[in-house]
Amino acid sequence: MISNPIFERELKERARTVRMPVVLSIFLLLFGCAVWIIVASLTSDAGRVFGATLTGRNLFHWILFFLLLFVSFITAPYASGMIAGERERQTLHLVQMSGMTPRQIVTGKIMASLAWVTLLVVATLPFAAISVILGGVTWTEMVVGYAMVLFCAATFSTLCIGLSSRMKRSSGAAVLSIMLVLVFWVGTWAVFGLAVWAQDDFSPQVRPTWALTLNPLVGTASAIQGRDQGGTDEPNVMRALFFFVHTSKDPSLGFPFALPGQGANPPAPGTRTVPFWVWTAGWYLLLDLLAFRWAVVGVTTPRATFVAGGRRRRRGQLEEAS
Repeated sequence: MISNPIFERELKERARTVRMPVVLSIFLLLFGCAVWIIVASLTSDAGRVFGATLTGRNLFHWILFFLLLFVSFITAPYASGMIAGERERQTLHLVQMSGMTPRQIVTGKIMASLAWVTLLVVATLPFAAISVILGGVTWTEMVVGYAMVLFCAATFSTLCIGLSSRMKRSSGAAVLSIMLVLVFWVGTWAVFGLAVWAQDDFSPQVRPTWALTLNPLVGTASAIQGRDQGGTDEPNVMRALFFFVHTSKDPSLGFPFALPGQGANPPAPGTRTVPFWVWTAGWYLLLDLLAFRWAVVGVTTPRATFVAGGRRRRRGQLEEAS
């Protein structure tokens, strides 16, 4: 484990409070109720019972959907108070004077946020294991799906901490962070709708799917559905998104992603075939780097330099020397 005083302090403080087991219990209770409702809907449809394989695969897809939804909106308010809360309690200057570099401070805050989210995600593994036992889902698919969920959580955590580094109140940072997550979940679909309305060709095979590269749900669907060769009429979010993207032809991203057995048209000669989730991961990595740099600058201790004329400049702001 990387030795970081901020990370160790955050873990000890959270582990010693009653809030941690209470929140974890409530989260698992709500998640378990959602899984129970999903299983009940999949195994009873006017007296018709689906096969165990189809039930297991659809259950896994719905579990990832709810897990990604919960994690996105749990990470935002928690990570948004990491630095803004320190500034609001007037303890940020103590952290800055501790001898740690701004990079160490930001890294510790991100690691602490991810540790809490990782605990929530790992706690749901027994529910996902049910789908593996039923069949239709391999352990590799489960690892890939959970890895995408954690990757999206890491991105939201880094972005929210970067936003928190410039806020003075944790409440304002929480509101802006939730709005930021809504941009990824809802705003991308709004941009997609505007792009469809603006384009000349309204054919369902030609969609501006580039507008959905930042959507975490579409990226996760692309990552796990590439191995799904089965079919069912049961409503499924991940399946619908997968076929929605993989049957689109967008030359700006090198589409289509023609996969054997998926019913998609084969790619034209010379057409670049890049999985959709690769674009999502690439953009998320770029956003992570920018947000990390922005957060580092936000917690950097101002350095005063003296200039001619008895004036003092502190990070671009001129003040009259007393």
